[in-house]
Amino acid sequence: MIAPVSGPTDPTGEGVAIGHLAIKQGLLTPEQLREALIELSKSGSASLETILLTRGLITADQLRRLHAIRETTVLPNAPAPDTSAVPGSLGKYRILREAGRGAMARVFEALDPALERKVALKVVLSSPNANAEEAALDEQRFLREARVMANLPKHPNIVSVYEAGVVDGRRYLAMEFVDGLSMEKWVSKGSISIGRPTTLLRDVALAVQHAHEHGVIHRDLKPANILVDADNRPHVMDFGLAKLVGQSVKASYTEGGLAVGTPAYMSPEQASGIKTVDPRTDVYSMGVMLYEILTGKLPFVGSSPMEVMVKTSKDPVVPPSKVTTAQINPVHFKTLEAVCLKALEKDPDSRYASAKDFADDLTRWLMGQDFRVSDPKLRRRALWGTAAALLALVAAGVLGYTQPWKRSSEPLLAQADRLMSEGKPDEALVLYGQVATFEKENARAEAGRRAALQKIREKPAPAPAPPADPWKDAVDVLSLVDVATDVVSGKWARDADALVSKGGKPARVQVPYHPPDEYDARIVFSRHSTNFVVNLILSRGTEPFTLVMHRDGIFGFEKVRGEDFHKNASMARFDTPLALNKSYTVVVEVRKSGLKVFCDGQPLSQLDSYADLTMNRDWKLPDPAALGLGTWDGGAAIRKLEIREVTGKGQKTR
Repeated sequence: MIAPVSGPTDPTGEGVAIGHLAIKQGLLTPEQLREALIELSKSGSASLETILLTRGLITADQLRRLHAIRETTVLPNAPAPDTSAVPGSLGKYRILREAGRGAMARVFEALDPALERKVALKVVLSSPNANAEEAALDEQRFLREARVMANLPKHPNIVSVYEAGVVDGRRYLAMEFVDGLSMEKWVSKGSISIGRPTTLLRDVALAVQHAHEHGVIHRDLKPANILVDADNRPHVMDFGLAKLVGQSVKASYTEGGLAVGTPAYMSPEQASGIKTVDPRTDVYSMGVMLYEILTGKLPFVGSSPMEVMVKTSKDPVVPPSKVTTAQINPVHFKTLEAVCLKALEKDPDSRYASAKDFADDLTRWLMGQDFRVSDPKLRRRALWGTAAALLALVAAGVLGYTQPWKRSSEPLLAQADRLMSEGKPDEALVLYGQVATFEKENARAEAGRRAALQKIREKPAPAPAPPADPWKDAVDVLSLVDVATDVVSGKWARDADALVSKGGKPARVQVPYHPPDEYDARIVFSRHSTNFVVNLILSRGTEPFTLVMHRDGIFGFEKVRGEDFHKNASMARFDTPLALNKSYTVVVEVRKSGLKVFCDGQPLSQLDSYADLTMNRDWKLPDPAALGLGTWDGGAAIRKLEIREVTGKGQKTR
């Protein structure tokens, strides 16, 4: 057995890098590495490599090979800090100032001159060690998920994403600009009451529920990703970015790509590297934030991200009441503690089923209700117990009967009224509903809610989205034709945007392209005065055949059972003869099951078998697998020839 390289209890050293490399090589599963790390955290002397060898997860020879690979491999790191000066512009945006920076991005206050609005421009930093393929995949994931966020319906407590893009290799998000503090700074400047931040967290949970209902999971909820404006309203930002801009969650832990504070908010299933986390992972993160509100501390801390991950996965949560003595009303504190512990359950099935359920219990607590969290039927008790307890609290100056942490509903209602006047009833409905949740008797909120619902019903249905163009990714094969090289017979020339046949009996051009096994061909052409037929030469493998399009509007394949196009079973007639100088669009579907032809949308020729289909020797090409074009007596302009590849990819032969 070779001597281990890593230190005895160093969960972020070389041993963990070897473990992560073993996963990449297919020698370990993420679960096996996690269990080994848990054993490492409890061991006083063994190294990670010793544990892997002792468990029989890898052999000594495999460990030697991993060290050899490790010596010649640069593992991905976090992006290097960007120390460059503030740019004057990025694309269409004019940079005003740097608003903030972190390990993964810089944020600028910027101006969109076209719309004359301020935006927060987040420019994502790239890993200097990522290879080209990883960088390309990372960019695709970033843009795809950013577009999902841009399409998320507007919510007053979620930072809107206006646009995502790439300029000069720099990925950016243009977002709603919010002038405020992060939640962690806001809490530190607030009062000692727990009601005020709990109200804020309740609003965050309702915003997160909105995102969940539209298929978006945050995956990185923490106070640093929540901005609080001057009206003490939260704005949740950075949905999904942690997963997008890093490597994997596990890779970020083991390679030092995330700060220790980040895994502290991750659910056990996310910390374990499970790819299919669901919305309950966000519920756990909000449970951590509630734990901080109650105790001023995180439920799990450690000297490294990996240590926090292991504790999150295995250690029980210490109840807040055992961590802090700042419990003005112990009974009422216990109720909120129970809400917190339910959100922090390690088993997702034991947590709140949704962010809304979590928000609902926070609302009940804010309304002064004391209840058993596990019992859906509330046991209502008086919040302050006796008049003596109430007087003591008021006298202490800490908490009054009127619950001073509660935000006045007036700013919410005023904002909702303004949104109604701006023609945004869907956004106003959210705010009216929030007021109605904690002030059930508020007549103004109820009237506003009904008015917003009525406006939404009256809004005209949005126009249906135009159907996706099935040809948007088609291969333009007409542009591949070189008249000097590809003409087989007759006279051909390039004329503006068309390939023009000027004479020949027959005139043929070979297209330097081999189509895949199944494909659609689309040709756009017009006849000139002398033209007799326009032919499209197709193939399956090395078996060519011809579609003939006659001036009289007769279409057909040839030859079928030795018969020409107008005499065999594939013959079909278009509504009218093919007029001079008029463009026609013909589509041919080539499938294993047969052939179908459409001219300007009208179904025409059809064959259910290739068995009796042979090539007319007049139209043969030097390369039997290539496509081609043909005319008789010239006089035709081919304006488009493109291929939609259905199964597999075609091959350009030049």
